[in-house]
Amino acid sequence: NVFIRFAGWVLAKVFRHTAMCIEVDVASFAELARALTSPKSLRPHVIVAPTHRSLYDFLIVSYIFFSLPEMGIDLPYIAAASDFESIPVIGWLASKAGAFFLTRGGTKVDSSLNDALDKITKNKSVAIEVFIEGKRSRCRTFSTPKTGFLRCAAETNEDFVILPITINYEGLPDEASLL
Repeated sequence: NVFIRFAGWVLAKVFRHTAMCIEVDVASFAELARALTSPKSLRPHVIVAPTHRSLYDFLIVSYIFFSLPEMGIDLPYIAAASDFESIPVIGWLASKAGAFFLTRGGTKVDSSLNDALDKITKNKSVAIEVFIEGKRSRCRTFSTPKTGFLRCAAETNEDFVILPITINYEGLPDEASLL
């Protein structure tokens, strides 16, 4: 879609101006693509589970999928915190880019998340990007994983492959705003 192509162009410009180098282990992504070469009807859904250190994380991961279409995996839907939905322009842009919003911190299964997963996974194999840690960890340690999303995914009776991704920074792009 035109919006996604424009966003990809903008991200390429942003990354050129804000990062000295972004390295991607393309061989690992190629291995995933080979593993998913079974017939479309049998292809599992992919849960992309990156570490969460910066607001750049979801942009970088989405851009990897955008810039490597030969993997045969569409851009991931992004599971974002409901806080982003209420931000005036950002919420609208995120939803246009394939984000769906979930409520964090509940102890019960979120029925709206179940509905969103059912809708997304209905007729095709998809990739879903979710930050299992639930929030950013700026001190380079892993936070305790949140299991709500995985629990909802298990209840869909669909097949999922989990792709863990580590994102490391020499310096966090949004570090100046934290000082």
